[in-house]
Amino acid sequence: GITSRDYYREDERGGGTGWMSDTPTCRWIVVITAVAYILQAVITEPGPRGSRFSPIDEWFALDPDAVLSGQIWRVLTYAFLHDRYSLWHLLMNMLVLWWFGSTLERMYGSREFLWFYLTAAVIAGLGFLGLGLLLGAHNPVVGASGAVMAVFMLYATHFPRERVYFFGLIPIEIRWLVAFYIAADLHPVLLQLGGDDIRSGVAHAAHLSGLLFGWGLGHHRSVGEPPDP
Repeated sequence: GITSRDYYREDERGGGTGWMSDTPTCRWIVVITAVAYILQAVITEPGPRGSRFSPIDEWFALDPDAVLSGQIWRVLTYAFLHDRYSLWHLLMNMLVLWWFGSTLERMYGSREFLWFYLTAAVIAGLGFLGLGLLLGAHNPVVGASGAVMAVFMLYATHFPRERVYFFGLIPIEIRWLVAFYIAADLHPVLLQLGGDDIRSGVAHAAHLSGLLFGWGLGHHRSVGEPPDP
């Protein structure tokens, strides 16, 4: 997933003054997600065979069975949780959100960017649920990767030729990096649809749904009215 995708921007569009900048939506998403991660880590209960589980996950993760039972809030809340055993999962998602989302928030405005992020999280969650129901899979998922992928794709539709450094070393235009991610997420989904039992631990369908939503909004903006500066 995006947790293993190490890249950063060559330049910083839109200026800004760092953490205390004019991007409150990005800032608060990062803060809320980090607080949720801390709660996941410290609020735990005993599980089977000496393990422990977080009640935060039990109530807010995207569990298909729970959603079908009426707990629809999970289609959004899962995006503010992460694997509590993987700090890398949290850090990469929030760094990518900050790098690319800050510019988009300045372009679109804080309110519109907030609605975009939340809607992207819901659409990514629905994509995960849809594939799971189709394949008969009922495993829960947490993570902001689907919403962050939407942010990344929307950024790429505005700045497709901007160079980023893949794995911190290889310069590549962002449009080709997006194409690589689409292929990397689409391949296991196609294998699953073909009957293979793929258990990578990555919600590829959520990633693809987020990418599609980001592309849709970016395409709409490119042929319609530009976002407010």
